[in-house]
Amino acid sequence: MSASSVEPRAGHGSAPGAGAMSSTELTVLAHEHGLAATDVLTGLVLWDSTGAIASANRAAAEILGLSSAQLLSRSLADTRWGVTGTDGEFLPVERFPAMVTLRTGDPVRGFILGVHPPGADRLGEHLWLEVNSEPLDRSANKAPYAVISSFVAVGGPLADRLRQGDSERLYRLLAENSTDVIAVLGLDTTFLWVSAACRVLLACEPDELLGVMALGLVHPDDVERVTSAVAAASAGDARQRVTARVRDTAGDYVWVDVACRALVTGSELITVLATFRDASERVTAEQERDVATQRFRVALEHAPIGMAVLTPEGCWLEVNQALCAMLDYPPEQLLSKTFAELIHPEDRDESEAAFPQLLAGEIDKSVSEERYLRRDGTIVWALRSVVLLRHTEANPSYFLAQIQDITDRKRAQQELATFALTDPLTGLPNRLVLIDRLTHALAAARREGTNVGVLFLDLDWFKNVNDSLGHDAGDEVLRQVAARLTTTLREADSAVRLGGDEFVIVCEHVDIHQAGKLAARICAILSEPYTVAGVETVVTASIGVAVGNLPTAEGMLQQADASMYRAKQRGRGRIDIHDQAAQAVALDWLTLNHDLRLALERDELVLYYQPIVELATRRVVCREALLRWNHPHRGLLAPGAFLPAAEETQLIAVIGAWVLEHACAAAARWDDGAAVSVNISSRHLAQADFADSVRAALEASELSPSRLVIEITETSLLRASTSVLKSTHTLQELGVGLALDDFGTGQASISVLQRLPIQILKIDRSFVADLAGEPSTANLVDGLIHLGAGLSLDVIAEGIETDAQAQWLADHNCPHGQGFLYGCPTPLGSSGQGVPSPRAG
Repeated sequence: MSASSVEPRAGHGSAPGAGAMSSTELTVLAHEHGLAATDVLTGLVLWDSTGAIASANRAAAEILGLSSAQLLSRSLADTRWGVTGTDGEFLPVERFPAMVTLRTGDPVRGFILGVHPPGADRLGEHLWLEVNSEPLDRSANKAPYAVISSFVAVGGPLADRLRQGDSERLYRLLAENSTDVIAVLGLDTTFLWVSAACRVLLACEPDELLGVMALGLVHPDDVERVTSAVAAASAGDARQRVTARVRDTAGDYVWVDVACRALVTGSELITVLATFRDASERVTAEQERDVATQRFRVALEHAPIGMAVLTPEGCWLEVNQALCAMLDYPPEQLLSKTFAELIHPEDRDESEAAFPQLLAGEIDKSVSEERYLRRDGTIVWALRSVVLLRHTEANPSYFLAQIQDITDRKRAQQELATFALTDPLTGLPNRLVLIDRLTHALAAARREGTNVGVLFLDLDWFKNVNDSLGHDAGDEVLRQVAARLTTTLREADSAVRLGGDEFVIVCEHVDIHQAGKLAARICAILSEPYTVAGVETVVTASIGVAVGNLPTAEGMLQQADASMYRAKQRGRGRIDIHDQAAQAVALDWLTLNHDLRLALERDELVLYYQPIVELATRRVVCREALLRWNHPHRGLLAPGAFLPAAEETQLIAVIGAWVLEHACAAAARWDDGAAVSVNISSRHLAQADFADSVRAALEASELSPSRLVIEITETSLLRASTSVLKSTHTLQELGVGLALDDFGTGQASISVLQRLPIQILKIDRSFVADLAGEPSTANLVDGLIHLGAGLSLDVIAEGIETDAQAQWLADHNCPHGQGFLYGCPTPLGSSGQGVPSPRAG
């Protein structure tokens, strides 16, 4: 075998002479059969009777662009030949020259065909060959045992025409199968050729468009733009693109994207190639987006509340007139400021914290109440709602903020709170404030070893003013009395109007002599004449004075009140100073403390329970645990008789833990699922381990935290230290409720009410008792109910004893109540019986 031969396929060539041949042998064989061939330019292939390649020369492999192994692996039936006739049509294997010769025994000479060349980048091209086939050893009665084929690449003008035909057929194939309409236009935009896609886009056959001017189909409003694009393309500019409306055969206009470029032969412009792509969905989406954008801008501009668009960095992009008016800034000035610059410094950190959370996807919406600064520096309260709008998840677009002025609402809330704490006639703090301030002052005095002075003042002859000059004149006298008291007292002292013509003054850090001098000065000032409605009148004051640091505010008030009545009994305009033997009181307290320690050891403490009901249905929702002491000598004692003594020692925490443990255990056994309410002293609440004792009681009893309510007094709010705040927030995290007991008897608590997670307000029984006889008290209770509702707190009225009281409270939207009407405090027996329930009727 020579070096220039191509190895034959093993096992092919069953007849002699059809086996492996060298290139020289193939060439000789070709010449013997009349095939002119050179080894370099002519490909020679020997086919056996099955159509497989027995041998081939190197030229055959090179012309076909195949390796020797690739060529020998093929047969006539191999689909990879992709044979095409000169008409571009697929040529079946039966018409291949070698197959015709094998089948008929006749030679085939000068047959032109195209085969698909190898390589993915030669789509639509053909390798054009001139093929001759001759049979081997053909007899009159036998088919040839083999066929030898020779072929050369077609060249010259014929090859150019064939390749051009390939290009045209490929282009038409792509054009006919494209969803875009592809068209060749004359220089006047006449359709010279158009693809079949026009059937879908323009609802017509290609032949219907031939000779039609494309510009005639364009919407009149778009003709100028399309004409300009075609002219620019015709002038040799780059591909031109324009969006326009084109009329289909039904007369409807379709939005299309038109792209056109010039087809040039040499330097001569001959035609314009144009494509038309359906743009209906895109244009419709853009139009809808534009409409939505316009609606948004109209809504933004005409919204009655402030609205703004901000960048992810917090800079203003757009602001509406309502926001400009609210903050008193022209739009250009407002846009020059950052969002943070307009927030009150105290609210800035909390406000800005929401933006990273929105960007991170931690929250979908941020809503908060915060203060903004107007151009003149005044404050505007606003309800701010911010959402993040995105183009994509990874591409934040902007923040949309709604900023609603709620200054009037805030002012109304403040006025409501002030109304609940202030006497509307004189502007002085009312009875709600007195107990809280006095309790706070006494606690501080006991810590510091000082005394508090309480002056209980009642006007003399005031009824005569009302009777002779009228109630308006009496009100004016009360206002002037309040003004004189305010100017007479020190800044740290407090003057309170209890009601009617009674006033109380609380003075801190005074002794009995200083309190007496202050009382004398007040007597002198208040005895000076009053001018009312042009009439001069005189009233005096009887003052009772108590000085000390008793454990309860009530005790101090009782002493001062008793002294005031003694002053009146001795004559008008007098002062009486309380002088009780402190030693007897101290001895009694020491004895009580000693007995109380023994009470814990002897298990003398017992819990009573009083129901708290839903006023509308009288259904028991909770029971308040009330501590009692079975004293061996004094009998059954209420908390007020011994808890003040416990407050002075660490016993209060021990007692509080005992109450928590037993109350939770009892509630866990109740079948009706009612909650249990436990009173906790401020001293116990302030202890670091208070929350742990609550947790321990819940775990030991397996009581749900939602069924436990901790009651604290307004005094505790005055002592709202860091430890108290921590304890209350820990209770909130545990799920334990927090109630404010005896609400209405203090003032300072209101100022810190929002600092603590209070959920329930309990209106003091003293107000409920006066509902029927005192219209002012009824108004006050109504205000307290509304105050609770305004702060989203539950309200419980204490001390309900009559159906009339219950009905009044229900009519004024008080949700819950407690009192003897529904059940007296009752002990719980060991069997679980004896739990109080509301009385029928």
